[in-house]
Amino acid sequence: SQFLPDAIYRPAYGAENRHLPKARYEQDYDRYVFQAAARNDVGALRALLATPGRNLERLDPNGQTPLMVAVRYGATSAAQTLLAAGANPDHRDRSGVSVLHYAVLSRN
Repeated sequence: SQFLPDAIYRPAYGAENRHLPKARYEQDYDRYVFQAAARNDVGALRALLATPGRNLERLDPNGQTPLMVAVRYGATSAAQTLLAAGANPDHRDRSGVSVLHYAVLSRN
């Protein structure tokens, strides 16, 4: 969890993190969720997933969810954490590729 700034650990956008514009806070949240998934950083993922209003189905520009990114990078612990938190394993990206396809392609 070394790459997460203190502001992202705050429970929600509010008084304690007003130094970040709300849109910036949400963009940072999205970026950190995807980074934690790719890096297999379960501690960071748990901290981020504890944020109220979290959305496990956030999409990157390719239409991939954090679960898809975790599977693509072979981050099995992150993938398990996301699945346990309720991530949808049936989502397909913009190319029609599913989590299972990425698992097979990455041999995970």
